[in-house]
Amino acid sequence: MVYFSDITFSHLSADETGAFETGSIWKYNPKTEPETTDIFRSPSGMSNGIKFDALGNMIICEGADSGGQRIIRTDMKSGKSYVVAGHYRGRPFNSSNDVTVDLEGRLYFSDPRYLGHEAIEQPVMAVYRIDPNGEIT
Repeated sequence: MVYFSDITFSHLSADETGAFETGSIWKYNPKTEPETTDIFRSPSGMSNGIKFDALGNMIICEGADSGGQRIIRTDMKSGKSYVVAGHYRGRPFNSSNDVTVDLEGRLYFSDPRYLGHEAIEQPVMAVYRIDPNGEIT
């Protein structure tokens, strides 16, 4: 399977009621005949970076523009999602973006500031580390 994010922009996706999308995660299966691409999760909280950890959990960076501004772990067996990190020093992240996992299970993710209308929550654009015990650096 290949999973990928489809980021929407709220000012372009509003419907007649004023509601808008916050992205989708798609799943591409090259083994089906014909090959298929289906929605895995929608809304996705403006998901961007996606990575799998050693246990097969999907790690997702949710961005800004009405997204979650947090890191989510989805148990692929149960389908349940959990917030790994949503704040640093009491404030939300700017727009968590890309994520990777090292051999010790630590997560590293970037938190840039894009050109949207959202408030700047963190004073710097940074790379953060989340240790297995939940500590954020």
